[in-house]
Amino acid sequence: MPRRRKFGPERPVPVQLPLFAEAASLIRVRPERNEFRYYRMEIWPDLSGRALLLRQWGRIGTQGSALPRSPSRPRRGSVRHSARSV
Repeated sequence: MPRRRKFGPERPVPVQLPLFAEAASLIRVRPERNEFRYYRMEIWPDLSGRALLLRQWGRIGTQGSALPRSPSRPRRGSVRHSARSV
């Protein structure tokens, strides 16, 4: 004979929170120096499935500048050439 399922309160479904934040914002306001700046970093997936770091900065109230960069790609000039054998 099959067992009967008990009806009662259902267990809540656990929610997995991300280990790392996907965005961070910094704001600097110094009216005496006429400084109203922001800096924002976001992590986005790129088309190949890797992570892409988007940095935005500028004056509050403007579009500012943005620079996308793939952390897995080395920057120009940072790759060291192998030492020549003597």
